[in-house]
Amino acid sequence: MLSRVTLIAMALLCAATGLAQQETPPSKPAEPRLFELPVAVAQARRVIAFEFPVAGSKYHIARNGLGNRTDGDSPARAFNLHLSKGDYIRALYYAEYQGDAVLLIEVSNGAYGAGFIVRIGGAIPDIKWKQAIPAINVGKGLMEEDFAYVTAMRFVAKVNLRSGSYAWRHGDLEHGVAFNAFDAPELSGNTVLFPARGRTGGRGMTVTVDKQTGRILSP
Repeated sequence: MLSRVTLIAMALLCAATGLAQQETPPSKPAEPRLFELPVAVAQARRVIAFEFPVAGSKYHIARNGLGNRTDGDSPARAFNLHLSKGDYIRALYYAEYQGDAVLLIEVSNGAYGAGFIVRIGGAIPDIKWKQAIPAINVGKGLMEEDFAYVTAMRFVAKVNLRSGSYAWRHGDLEHGVAFNAFDAPELSGNTVLFPARGRTGGRGMTVTVDKQTGRILSP
């Protein structure tokens, strides 16, 4: 049988544990954040590579898709984005997700262009997934929790960052305008706004989409 002192001590311990649990605020979801532009490495006024930091590591990616990651004083570890023959990187945006690098990339061979989004991480590092973006003019993406909103010419989509699969996507957008390019996506309640870039550089028509269902609400 437990003594009266032991019972009192146990009660005090339980009360303190409960109080600590009550005082610990619930964790807040990460704030939505835009993808960022890397530092362009130039040689003879020509961009030859891109550099950027993610989770304390430094990434260096040449225009041919060959890259390396440096972690502190450790030797650089190489990786390959596996571009098609003749392709080179025209534009690159980066963001951090669970310690990995997520890249939005547009490539070209001088005659055509397309894009992809890719997640790179791990000790090696390696490509965890790679998803095609079937258009040129890949824009700056927006990350919200486990998803990224991406754009390209006449194209808007939501990508699952865990798997690389599309949660939803809309291509061949047209509504009296070409939707040739988009500014960065914006969030408004349960919707995501994709503001088209006007021909003179200003804001054009905005495509509004339900975040969960992917249904286009306007125009």
